[in-house]
Amino acid sequence: MTDQKNSSERSTLADVARAAGVSPAAASLAIRGKPGVGAETRRRVKQIADDLGYASKPVLAEVDGPTVGLVVKSRPGEEETTNSFYGPVIARITEEAHRLGVDIRLASLLVDEHFQPLAEPALADDDSVDGLLVLGAYLTERSADQLTAKPIVLVDGYCAQPDRFVSLVTDNRRGMRNATAHVLDHGHERVLLVGANRYPSIAERRLGYLDALADADLEPLVIDGDHDGNRSQAIEVVDRLEADRSITAVVGVNDAVAVSVHQELQNRRISVPDEVSVVGFDDIAMAAMLVPGLDTCAVDKGAMGRLSLQLLLYRIEHPHDAVHTTTLATSLRRRGSVGPARTA
Repeated sequence: MTDQKNSSERSTLADVARAAGVSPAAASLAIRGKPGVGAETRRRVKQIADDLGYASKPVLAEVDGPTVGLVVKSRPGEEETTNSFYGPVIARITEEAHRLGVDIRLASLLVDEHFQPLAEPALADDDSVDGLLVLGAYLTERSADQLTAKPIVLVDGYCAQPDRFVSLVTDNRRGMRNATAHVLDHGHERVLLVGANRYPSIAERRLGYLDALADADLEPLVIDGDHDGNRSQAIEVVDRLEADRSITAVVGVNDAVAVSVHQELQNRRISVPDEVSVVGFDDIAMAAMLVPGLDTCAVDKGAMGRLSLQLLLYRIEHPHDAVHTTTLATSLRRRGSVGPARTA
């Protein structure tokens, strides 16, 4: 039998979890009678809670399953770009949560230009939240320390300590290698990569581009910069294309960049793909609205949403299992923006 605390000391959920050898989230699920923990764990946690004299806080509206915090990065001026990718992911998380009886709490996470949190992640200290899904952020060591009390899954996100959290990411390097090879297969030899930078997913895509160029024994051409699709960068790209007619194709590090270049080419009456071919990465909704539609490396955002919630529920129930990274494969969408390289 576990020793009870003195009546003057109030036991906390952390005390119960520590004594039971489970996470605070798993202890909370067990005490509240929610799904997500095994029968033996539930029995043991409840017994320890009784022994310690722990009294759980009353709640006004109890749901059948665990409560999950859905934390989405927010960078000033980036709302449209963020929603174009994460909107479908969030929709699928919400649908899956409804199917499983999971309560979702949505919060934003303000990040800087490097996608690093500017403040403590929302919901990190909320005792009613059993785990967190963090979308699109890059966690510094400090912000990671603020999240260690809860099970967490990084969704399309990264951490300065790579093996600290369970994560779900895209196979960026292989996907970009395939997208670039798609362009090369049409006879293009001078292919420009646009928007490369050191953010982990973008850096991986740059490596994929370099892999494809190395396979073909071709010279890489890179314009480093932001990957938010700003028009000033697109103008710089098209200026370069007009000055160097040997460049016949553009690879955007994501669809935001590729769409921006595609539109600027149209503004200048430069034909896509007859004069310049363009390919992107992500398959956001706008990619299908262009004329011609954008060829792109598609990320299965529905699978990303559904699987991320399943990974978190598993983490809540098994908080001490080894940390792992799940990688989603990509597929190529052909819509007409890539064609044969023009002849001089």
